[in-house]
Amino acid sequence: MVLPFIGILVSLAFLIFFAYRGHSVIFIAPVAAMIAVLFSGALLFASYTQIFMPALGGFIVKFFPVFLVGAIFGRLMSVSGYAEDLARWISRALGPQRAILATSIASALLTYGGVSA
Repeated sequence: MVLPFIGILVSLAFLIFFAYRGHSVIFIAPVAAMIAVLFSGALLFASYTQIFMPALGGFIVKFFPVFLVGAIFGRLMSVSGYAEDLARWISRALGPQRAILATSIASALLTYGGVSA
């Protein structure tokens, strides 16, 4: 009971570490899942083929249109200059004394719109 829990913590730490280092979560997540499975004592390939891959496929089928439309909208905001204009407008409106608030609001609006830095 304790070893699978430790495996979850180790795999989560692995995922967080490499995600913050700039590695793609698409490639890191299966490796992190493998670490968790190894600590649980379950069969590795059976867990991947019967549990992980069907769940991943279902997730992609459900949310691909959302990610696609968000990426297209974000690219349009970026190419048109709207993202930069929005950030500058918020900075001017709130002033330098509220820089943290301006950054938070601009990031929230751009994240909601699909723009990434």
